[in-house]
Amino acid sequence: MVKNYLVFWFLFCSYTVAFSQYPNKLAEEYFNANGEQKKKAAKKIIASKIVFQDAFNQLSLGRHYPEKVKRGFFELKQEGKQLPPTALILVPYDYSPQKKYSLRVFLHGAVSNSDPQFVYHMIDTLNEAYKKIQSINIYPSAWMLAPWWSEMQYENINHLVNQVKQQYNVNENDIRLGGVSDGGTGSFYLANCNMTSWSCITPFIGFEKLVDVLPVRTIYSANFSNGPFYVVNTAKDHLFPITEVVPYHQLLKKINPTAVTVVIDSSGHNLRWLPVLRDSIDQYALQHQRNPFPDHLSWTTDSGLKYNRFRYVVINQLGNIKPDKMQDDFNEIVIDGIKQKAHKRDSVYGYLDLETLGNTVKVKTSNVKKYTLLISPSKFDLSKPIIVWTNEKKSFEGLVQADIKTLFKWNMIDNDRTSLYAAEVQIAVK
Repeated sequence: MVKNYLVFWFLFCSYTVAFSQYPNKLAEEYFNANGEQKKKAAKKIIASKIVFQDAFNQLSLGRHYPEKVKRGFFELKQEGKQLPPTALILVPYDYSPQKKYSLRVFLHGAVSNSDPQFVYHMIDTLNEAYKKIQSINIYPSAWMLAPWWSEMQYENINHLVNQVKQQYNVNENDIRLGGVSDGGTGSFYLANCNMTSWSCITPFIGFEKLVDVLPVRTIYSANFSNGPFYVVNTAKDHLFPITEVVPYHQLLKKINPTAVTVVIDSSGHNLRWLPVLRDSIDQYALQHQRNPFPDHLSWTTDSGLKYNRFRYVVINQLGNIKPDKMQDDFNEIVIDGIKQKAHKRDSVYGYLDLETLGNTVKVKTSNVKKYTLLISPSKFDLSKPIIVWTNEKKSFEGLVQADIKTLFKWNMIDNDRTSLYAAEVQIAVK
């Protein structure tokens, strides 16, 4: 009897270790799948009655990245009918799947071009310097029918990042977004849409004010408090007058004291200064890795359906307060001694500010009717009650049960080993 028990215990422990270290067939199917196939694979795992902690450990560990993958430059399909067909991808020539790599998304300039393959004018794939690069780089392609501030590019860039993460060992907390000229402007725009994935934003010789004259959604500067920015403009820029650019630098510094803003006095609308600042920019990005679960975060949005999430908070429903009745402390700049709005406010929008201390969450809202907290065991102690205060009123108190369906729901959205969620707490603001 004792002998049989010991055999059983040995097999059980062996299974547990094997599951926690190596993907079984169901997990392997899930990690290798995309789209609807991934949903089906997740349902199979859930149906197998796996316990939550085992599934959590498996997703935290992630997949076994293949050895046989493309290295150097190659093309990856973009998504969208009006998009150029492909983006350029650069993977280190000595890439190793055992190592985590920084992922950098770089947006080119001159998006009013009529050449769907314009990215090749910006990237010289034969330059020997690229063979020394130790990051994975994505160079999306844009043109007049698909600029960076379009809905299709927002979806496309998310698609490209996810496809690279699917095949390569990416450091999820070191994914950078940057660009030059129109690409710099596009970096501001896309960061305003979603900051959840980005670790650092590096707009070069761009101009966030330009978004206001485009037929696209507005920028909410308060959203720039949520991540590191390293912004560079030039004093002799003939496209974007530095007297109009600097007030936006000042507003960014007010919102986000960690931001670095640089004006190169001797340069025009070019990147000739880049070799001088390259090391400084890289060091800044390395020193400001993404924290998936910051103690303080805020988000502003004009939709309860899209662009409404930052990390572990989702704004689900807005109120009806008109924009001119909202108080916005981060939308004022001074140009030539005259106060003016940094960005237009034509749509109804809402704002949420959150702070945590242990399992206590304090939330302040303006024109938000409903929001959701995403609860991660990496952030909260699920063995103790979670207490949520909204506008100084207790809106939730209780134990939260880990739910494996929620775990896979958000993992399929994020494809992120470091940001896993066990439960959703939905709050109605009274």
